[in-house]
Amino acid sequence: FLRKDFVQIIDNIILNCNVPRISIKTNGYYTDRIKKFVPILIDKHKNTEFTLSVSLDGPEEIHDKVREFKGAYKKVVETLDVMKDYRSKPNFFLRLASVLTKDNRHILQELFDQTSSWPIDFHELILVRDIPVKEQLELKSDYEKLSKKQHERSSKNWRKSFNGKLFEKIYLETIKRIDSDKVYSPCLAGGRFVEIFPDGIVRGCEVEKLWDVSKIGSVNENNLDIVDVVKS
Repeated sequence: FLRKDFVQIIDNIILNCNVPRISIKTNGYYTDRIKKFVPILIDKHKNTEFTLSVSLDGPEEIHDKVREFKGAYKKVVETLDVMKDYRSKPNFFLRLASVLTKDNRHILQELFDQTSSWPIDFHELILVRDIPVKEQLELKSDYEKLSKKQHERSSKNWRKSFNGKLFEKIYLETIKRIDSDKVYSPCLAGGRFVEIFPDGIVRGCEVEKLWDVSKIGSVNENNLDIVDVVKS
């Protein structure tokens, strides 16, 4: 929501690519813009499903420390409060997202118990990526237990939705993948999706350890757009 032309950008994506679902990730800082922009999109594109995902790193003290911004937690709560009524719209979902790491594994259960009463459709748990498999193995039991509970706590509409079913499948496959060499879901990075970074660089994968081989091009070079870069 840093860009004031956010609505126009999403409009163009939907109209030109005919995407059925849009997921918007945010830290919740720009509450006024979120409150203004998202309802416009919800009402304008009734056949497109929108999900607003707000990042939450922990309780207030921890979240503010991680974000290095005093008041960051309060902005999350404020954003949820101003957007909760739009959950009555059939094409809008409101959710939280937290990353499980070895540093926060001891506080997430309490956090999830707290957010279970908040006006959201789902509080997603993401297993930290770009770390050694051994470290992921140490988190497997926590991830499995907490994720299962979170899916049970999700709203009825979320569980019935495409994304609700997809996220549950991702959770189940993640459990299988952690301690197995078998490929359950082949990586489609660079094929089905790409990442555009703030500096204009286009990569096939966001994982930092692959940055030396994942760069495809840049939208800042020779006035190229994303289609030109992918085709190059």
